[in-house]
Order: sequence, then C-alpha cells, then structure tokens
Amino acid sequence: MIHIVKQEFVMENLQPFVFLRHGETDWNKSGLLQGRSNIPLRA
Repeated sequence: MIHIVKQEFVMENLQPFVFLRHGETDWNKSGLLQGRSNIPLRA
C-alpha cells in the first residue's frame, strides 16, 4: 500500500537552523553517543 502525503510550507514563520560540527572525540571514534556529556576533543 502506498500513501502520498502533500506537504505545504509557509515561508514567513521559519526560524533559522544552525548546524555546528566540532572535532572528533575519543567517544566519537569508539562509536559512543555523547548526549550532554562534555568530552574533550582529540588532539
């Protein structure tokens, strides 16, 4: 079964979206999720 959903976007009330990316941490390299933990960046 296929469902088709029509999406309409109103441009006047959009908020800016900012995506920031930082350097790698030991947790990133190990595949661990950080959540709200402040893990130091790798050198």
